[in-house]
Amino acid sequence: FFKARFTTKVFFIQFHNAMQRGLVLSTWIHQFTNG
Repeated sequence: FFKARFTTKVFFIQFHNAMQRGLVLSTWIHQFTNG
């Protein structure tokens, strides 16, 4: 139970980091393609 909970927590942290990284990347691409 605790292991599954820990894995879920790690998954959400990884997902959150990926979302932030994707947001930064898309913003950078947007600026790059515009100018």
